[in-house]
Amino acid sequence: MANKNDIRWLFTAYLDDIARHAKIDYIRRQRHKDYEISTDNMPEAPVSLDEQIRQSILSSDKLLIEDPALEDAFLALSKTRQSILSYTFVQNLTPQEISAILNCQVEYVYKQKHLALQQLRKLLDKGGGPDEPGRRI
Repeated sequence: MANKNDIRWLFTAYLDDIARHAKIDYIRRQRHKDYEISTDNMPEAPVSLDEQIRQSILSSDKLLIEDPALEDAFLALSKTRQSILSYTFVQNLTPQEISAILNCQVEYVYKQKHLALQQLRKLLDKGGGPDEPGRRI
């Protein structure tokens, strides 16, 4: 017959196994939970001055272009081409920086810049200025 110490040792080992398995099950359940994080109480990230300038240029409906023919031709471009030309000539950004902002490939920036300038030339050649017909930029 088993003495009291043997029975106590077996019972303690049994409880240890149950506790260990319960911990493992708890950890497994926690891994598979989908956590939702509320962004309601999070402060907004600070916006740099450069980003504020970029946003104001892109959000403004009218750029400060002195020549009305050039302004009309510029506004005839798509928003993407307007953005690329603004980033290139107003903000002096590189095509790599523009591609990072627009989340596109650098080749796309080069191509759209080329096509935008080509379209501007056509529009200016077609319409021309009041004093300078057929003007090229």
